[in-house]
Amino acid sequence: MKKDTITGIVAAVIVGGYSLLGFWTQRWVEQKQNAGDAAEGMEAAVSLTQPVTSCVTEESISSVMTTVSSGVSLSETVSLTAVSSEISTSVSESVTSETVTETEVTETEPPVTEAPHEETAAPEQPKPDPEPEPEPEPQPQPEPEPEPEPEPDPAPSIPDSASEFQRELFRLVNERRSQVGVNPLQCTELYNIGADRRASEIADVFDHTRPDGREWYTIFTDIGIPAGYMGENIAAGSSTPQGVFEQWCNSPDHYANMINGNYKYIGIGYADKPGTEYQHYWVQLFG
Repeated sequence: MKKDTITGIVAAVIVGGYSLLGFWTQRWVEQKQNAGDAAEGMEAAVSLTQPVTSCVTEESISSVMTTVSSGVSLSETVSLTAVSSEISTSVSESVTSETVTETEVTETEPPVTEAPHEETAAPEQPKPDPEPEPEPEPQPQPEPEPEPEPEPDPAPSIPDSASEFQRELFRLVNERRSQVGVNPLQCTELYNIGADRRASEIADVFDHTRPDGREWYTIFTDIGIPAGYMGENIAAGSSTPQGVFEQWCNSPDHYANMINGNYKYIGIGYADKPGTEYQHYWVQLFG
């Protein structure tokens, strides 16, 4: 083989060895960067690798150059094999050194974590219950003023001019009113005049309508009593006050007039008309 050819092969092997060494060196650096190690670890790994590489390379070159000088073909083949083997050994040692160095650098002790410590506050002492405030003494309430007693109803009265029949019937009516709890009636001379006039009228026409066609209550305006709450009872046939009183008590409408609490006054009229249909005629006017 020609000397130039051998020299080219040797140069190619040397270049390939450097390229392979550069490839593994670059990979080792990338691994160190990805692991986040410090630049100090990277420099230590490179410094371990470089002397071995340099030694292998110089010996390989010296052996190859010696073989080339002797011009023996077999020695060229052996030298190339030795160079390749030594380069592989060097690269393997470099990788081993890289791995060992990486392991040593990346091993870190786990951080020490303190166990959580809970602080327990001392229990609060219960506060004593406040003493209740004394209740105020009740103030004496003023006694209510007594309501004035209602004025008593005036005693029943009847004019001196009244007849015995008028007086007796007046007494019977007020006695019944007292029994049912209503006020007694007062009998006045003016009311008696109106009742006597109506007793004479019913002897002619026994009706609440007057002989001239007017209503019964017009008798009040005729005698000078203003219109108001009024009533009239008429009866015929009985000759005594007790008899006519019982007649009116047996008639619901007439009885209601006698005990009506809205009335205050009464007039009593009596007419004795012999030869007429009933002869005895009685009238009560209320107001």
